[in-house]
Amino acid sequence: MLNILVFDSGVGGLSISHRLADYLPMAELILLSDNAYFPYGEKDDTELIMRVSDLLCKAELQLKPDCIVIACNTASTVALETIRKRLQIPIIGVVPAIKPAAEITSSKVVGLLATPATVNRSYTADLINKYADGCTVVSVGSTRLVEIAEMKLRGQNISLSEVSEILNPFIIAEREYSLDTLILGCTHFPLLSNILEAILPQSITLVDSSSAIARQVINVLNIEDTVDQTPFSKLHQCFMTKMESNSDLNTGLLQYGFKSPEIFQPRILS
Repeated sequence: MLNILVFDSGVGGLSISHRLADYLPMAELILLSDNAYFPYGEKDDTELIMRVSDLLCKAELQLKPDCIVIACNTASTVALETIRKRLQIPIIGVVPAIKPAAEITSSKVVGLLATPATVNRSYTADLINKYADGCTVVSVGSTRLVEIAEMKLRGQNISLSEVSEILNPFIIAEREYSLDTLILGCTHFPLLSNILEAILPQSITLVDSSSAIARQVINVLNIEDTVDQTPFSKLHQCFMTKMESNSDLNTGLLQYGFKSPEIFQPRILS
């Protein structure tokens, strides 16, 4: 049985696990949410590196995955190198889908919707310079939209006017500069795709990194053929670092094929 651990500070990992289930239906997925430390985008880099690398070392020891997908742009850009040095199994990070967006845009004006930390990191600027040098990139950083995605999964009411206000720079850029592509640079944001598509002009195409990550998992694990393998027919496991007693959260997780969460209590490494 192929076991893949999908890790995030919140529920953004669901957008990646959903795509992994499409590409690798025979795999057992394990979702690990460090919700006790949410959100990562507001944490100090050194503190975050230590937190994530320690937690994933313990998760690898106890949950024994074949690979780990860090479904968080912030953690990937900050801690990926340290984690790969400490673990022997494949570690796959997530970065904003700047390259594919630059390849499909016709107007050469694209949007980047991410957390403030991702928008402001030099790593993101390097990706833009490398892959979208000929494009104008309109960037918006929003922690609030991450919170709204968490609310949506829990069945809470969402203010469309609040979401519209966050998206307004892209709406203006579409009208004035023909912006035609929007990068969802946080794994939480695809969970809001139906809301974003209802607010944004129809001419704007949404792009995220979930399919690229699924293909990378297949390549890294050298999986040649998934067609003839028996699909995983049970509910996948979900662990959180802080327990929530929320039946609406359980319902949201179930819609993505996951059991109600268990608390992750790491044993002390010797």
